[in-house]
Amino acid sequence: MARRGPDLHRLPSVAVILGIRLDAVKKLIVPGGGDPWLARARAGLCALLDGGAYVSLAEIEKFQLEYATMAMIARTVGIDNRTVQRLLEHRNIHPVYDTLWLGSRIYRRFDVAGFMVDFSGTGEPEEFSENPAVLDQKAADFAENGLLGESDDVVL
Repeated sequence: MARRGPDLHRLPSVAVILGIRLDAVKKLIVPGGGDPWLARARAGLCALLDGGAYVSLAEIEKFQLEYATMAMIARTVGIDNRTVQRLLEHRNIHPVYDTLWLGSRIYRRFDVAGFMVDFSGTGEPEEFSENPAVLDQKAADFAENGLLGESDDVVL
């Protein structure tokens, strides 16, 4: 660490920082028909360092400005990964990359920003609340938006 400084990170460290598997990090730095999504540090910067590949902190931060991993979303909103995944699917928000190929779920930050604002810091989301007043309001909202068929004010 002393030789490479705080700016360069080996791939296992990048995986921990992003909250994804090491295999996914390796796939993100390999060019596939276009530019890599995470650019490796220049060879000159890591010529005398142990290990084969490094990613700069600036590159990691650039990636995090555009993308959000499932782990980051779950930490931000305080809900477990599976629940976050179901809620995102319910809102028709899908990962950027094929999850079978990558082995991790990564979303565009822009797509999940509203979700994160809605659920951050609230503990249990309203959708799972058993409070009757909340449930009645949700049912009224669904009916009003026509999600349960025609609302009362629709005239044929």
